Amino acid sequence: MSRLTDRPGLQAERTIMAWDRTVLGVLANGALLLWRTSLITGYEQWLPAVAALGLGITGAILAGLRHHQLSRTPPERVRPAPVLMAAMTTSIYLLGALVILFLTTAP
Repeated sequence: MSRLTDRPGLQAERTIMAWDRTVLGVLANGALLLWRTSLITGYEQWLPAVAALGLGITGAILAGLRHHQLSRTPPERVRPAPVLMAAMTTSIYLLGALVILFLTTAP
């Protein structure tokens, strides 16, 4: 192993960056969906965009809370957050299914 991977605290740093990348990706997809549906009047077509933006904002709040938690905990005492990870993973999979449904049924 290299000396960089042996330093305590890097795992928390990588976790924070992963949360940030996930939230940024979800928000970017929500913005693209919103742009794509800007000319569509049916409310059901706006659902994926609104869901993606809502998930992105919720993810940003949860990522901020996790960042705060990780920054206050010593590196050797950091514990995973399985419920939080499962909730975000499930939400992203459901959003993906919603987007695929939208793209396959859109006019």
